[in-house]
Amino acid sequence: MPDVLISVRVATQRDMTRFGFFVYGEAVNLEWDEEEEEEAPALQMPCFPTVKEFTLAIRGVDLRLPTTGTFAKLTKMYFFGVNFSDDGNGISDIVTRSCPCLQDLELHMTEGLKVLFVVPQSVLSLRLIKILDLEQLVVMACKLTEMQVVKCFALTTEPTSMLPSLPALEQLHWQDSSPGEIDYLSLPSHILKLTLIELPASYLVLYEGHRSHFTSILQIIRRIGTVHLDMPVAPVSTMHIFLILRYLHCIYMKLVVRITT
Repeated sequence: MPDVLISVRVATQRDMTRFGFFVYGEAVNLEWDEEEEEEAPALQMPCFPTVKEFTLAIRGVDLRLPTTGTFAKLTKMYFFGVNFSDDGNGISDIVTRSCPCLQDLELHMTEGLKVLFVVPQSVLSLRLIKILDLEQLVVMACKLTEMQVVKCFALTTEPTSMLPSLPALEQLHWQDSSPGEIDYLSLPSHILKLTLIELPASYLVLYEGHRSHFTSILQIIRRIGTVHLDMPVAPVSTMHIFLILRYLHCIYMKLVVRITT
């Protein structure tokens, strides 16, 4: 099978404010033999200077991002299922350099994204869901109020790290293991809602003085003074709940906890 390059071209972009490109199921056969082919089919994405909302949902291709141009009006960007062949350098550069108005960024079920830098000061919401290869996450966004991380760091065996600078953060949804290293630049003194969800028993037990997965995750928000913790968990013993509450009250001056079983 020869190399395949899928090029997306639009006749006119002058009045276009939304762009979506979807390939679902068996609508298109983009399978290739990895033993015979060194590279997957590639999708060359152009720049859309007038688009406000951009959605790309496609599996089985490498995404090649534009290296020139500016998404001057883009406020929402959503990727599902794509493979980043450059370890994440392209998407990090795009959201940092070429999206001055970006407010909402979501990456879902992507591969090849080992490093992600999110530093545009316009971003308000960041959702990362099943980023299969994520090793390093840097988020430096002074206006970001909502952040969701679901099963990203838990899916790699490589060393992981996170650098958050989120002085305006109000809501944090964390459904993941804790990064191996966390450096803090700026975190808020008050957070409206922290959600820890679907934590197995290993997250909830303090064992022989070792920090459990649960307590490691809490280190991400260790400098926050007030936490509303909504923590749905599987049924646990009274002793486990006691250990959780004792640990939390040792960290936070003010704390509201709701544990549902």
